[in-house]
Amino acid sequence: MLRSCHPQPRMMMPRTEMHAAVLLAACLFSWTVAATEDNYSMFTNNTFFENLEPVNLSVYIARPLLGIMEDGTTQNSPAYFRRRGGIGEASVDGTLNNHHTNASWGYLSSFFHGQGPWIHLDRSLSNTVHGLYAGREGYIVFDVVASPNMITVEADQMLLAGADPSLVHTTVAALGGVQWTQIRRWTYLSYDQWQYPESFEWQTNREYNRSWERLGPSGPQPALRGPQLSLRGPPPRGQPVEELSVPYEQRARSFMDFLTRFEDELRLMFVRLVDWDYTAEPRDFPLLRLGFGEDEHPPPTAALPTPEATTSRVESLQNTVLRQLDWENLDGPISAKGPSAQPETTTPTSVAPPSPKATTPPPGNHPVKRDEACHELYTIFEPRCDSISALHVDFSIGKAWTWGAGTNDAIGLLFGGARSTHPVTPLLKAPSGGDKVENLPVNLKSVFGSDIVPLRNITSIQLLDTPLESFWGPDWWKFGGITLTASCASNAQKLQLVDFNQVNEAIRNRVPVPYGPQVVWSRNINVTQWRLKR
Repeated sequence: MLRSCHPQPRMMMPRTEMHAAVLLAACLFSWTVAATEDNYSMFTNNTFFENLEPVNLSVYIARPLLGIMEDGTTQNSPAYFRRRGGIGEASVDGTLNNHHTNASWGYLSSFFHGQGPWIHLDRSLSNTVHGLYAGREGYIVFDVVASPNMITVEADQMLLAGADPSLVHTTVAALGGVQWTQIRRWTYLSYDQWQYPESFEWQTNREYNRSWERLGPSGPQPALRGPQLSLRGPPPRGQPVEELSVPYEQRARSFMDFLTRFEDELRLMFVRLVDWDYTAEPRDFPLLRLGFGEDEHPPPTAALPTPEATTSRVESLQNTVLRQLDWENLDGPISAKGPSAQPETTTPTSVAPPSPKATTPPPGNHPVKRDEACHELYTIFEPRCDSISALHVDFSIGKAWTWGAGTNDAIGLLFGGARSTHPVTPLLKAPSGGDKVENLPVNLKSVFGSDIVPLRNITSIQLLDTPLESFWGPDWWKFGGITLTASCASNAQKLQLVDFNQVNEAIRNRVPVPYGPQVVWSRNINVTQWRLKR
């Protein structure tokens, strides 16, 4: 209850203005503390539970990529959420009050009565992406670090409410949304790629703040579930929801106040990360008021014990490159400018550059080996290509010897790591010396069982010789060379494997009568052998 600041009977009135000021300040301080305490007067001491779960826990959320917005961003893309400060409900009419119903303020009832201030995520990546069929880059999946404003939804309550049984053990609900700096990474899904999580190509959020890793989600909070639901699912449309003495909107705000009390270092860090201070200005939902424009940046993303050290701006890509050069040993002309030479232009990208050295480049021109230096810098920042969406083959028969270099056999290509019952890619049938195939496509779906294949899954290449002449049997032939060209799944780059483009080796199938197919040439390969096609 609020304490009265009125003078009590029989009290001596202050004799000086100083005494009056002191008394007024004391009353105001007392009123502020009492008002703060009044936030909890409607709840018992055990309404909310101190049951934080394991820290640095990943949860996932998938969103379809929709049309272009007025600001030029694709709806639900990283740039879209960055400008809004994270993943959450947009405001209505430019205000933060979106006129929710009482049921939409409960983390369980909001499943059926509108999203409200809750964003639902999943601890299981496979559950998150299951069944997401779309065109090329039709969905985007975000990997988010769980935080105390995320509540584990009780499995038994979800079953009673009629939820999908496959989701009941993995769902969490985020009150107020997900902060942009809380997003660790993201990946785009194409076609049926959801069936092969190992093929996902994750892109790092360069503005991710590792301070989130010191926090974890909250366990169940029964006081925030929402109005009582029917055991068979949500109430019929138009049926009034149960009205409670304490609205769930007030419960949600009180829970945020409960999480942000100034009691320890971690709570203070959480206060700064979500910008919710119940002793300062009034706060409302969603929590996402710290969006970033194209030229704005959050604090740097180093793993810091507390947010106090996250006050400087993110270093630009240009300055990061300059700081990595060994200025004392450069031996060619290069123009270097100071840190203020270019404006900050950091945007969401798939590459997180190495930590810059703590050196400042000197002014003026400095010698450097032009080709070598540019190549090294390019390889540092070039986009990653961990999986491929297309593969083509160039294959040739060698030139003739004193006798013919061709063969009466059929030649096919096998790949180590293939997961299909149709792993052979036909190359040539009874070729002559000098014959070749160029840009022959490999059916990834037939050979590997997926339209998207991780490069690490292609472990070897083999040539399969199948005799076609039943009387003479297999004969000698000359293998000229083979080159593989792959298209990256996440960008427009192409890779090549050229280590075996000039083999020129005599080969023969040695299976005895009645003859049969045999692998006549094989080489192991790994991801380091693939090179960017220039």
